[in-house]
Amino acid sequence: MKNFICISILCLSLFQSCFAQSANADSKLIRRSKKAYSQLDWKKAERLFKKARERENLEDDVSSQIYYANILFAKKDYEKSRNLYHSILSNLAANDDKRSFLQQGISRSQKNIEYQRKLKEPRLDIEKELKSGIIKLDSYDKITSLDQMVVYPGCESSADQKATDRCLHYYLNDLISYNFRKNILTDLGLPTSLVMYLDFKVMTDGVLKDIEVYSVHPTVELEAIRILKGAPKLEPAVISGKPIAVLENFHVHLY
Repeated sequence: MKNFICISILCLSLFQSCFAQSANADSKLIRRSKKAYSQLDWKKAERLFKKARERENLEDDVSSQIYYANILFAKKDYEKSRNLYHSILSNLAANDDKRSFLQQGISRSQKNIEYQRKLKEPRLDIEKELKSGIIKLDSYDKITSLDQMVVYPGCESSADQKATDRCLHYYLNDLISYNFRKNILTDLGLPTSLVMYLDFKVMTDGVLKDIEVYSVHPTVELEAIRILKGAPKLEPAVISGKPIAVLENFHVHLY
């Protein structure tokens, strides 16, 4: 009887040991996925996550599903990320603290969908844009046609319109990088060096309006928007001696 009990205990111990090893192996997949995510390798992160989800039955784990939605967002599968954020949100309790982020994820996914559509719109010549009251600065020809490019404080002595435009980009890049709360990136498992795409209007009074930022995570986008809303007042663009609103679209590197 004692031998039977000892054998039973040994078998149970071996089972628990094997189960623990299996769990550790599955957890390793998640760690590998997150490492790939931190290296901006979205395809690898997704592939490893799907393996872990299958082995660990993570379909109903909210944190894991949010992580997967973030991968989809980073991959620019915005319709899928929007739908998954929404699906997770619809199953949460009204007082769940994850609701706020999920709502942001839905909103930012939709903004990116609209932005991708806008990028496919045909370019207009400057004469047509002048009639609308806003010039989209999507070519150097348009920039050089201005009497004065938008001037960021400190760029007043730039040699020409192109140099003034480059100076604006430099200072906005510096503004975002200097003020960006890097702990956000650490918490998200992202590197401190990222590319962001800025899209905003500079109105005739020099104020930034309709600010949008597109990057790899909803929280990253919102942090950059927060910073740009605090940008100093600019000197507006001028054409034919009159201020004109312009639409800027360019990328910056967070460092």
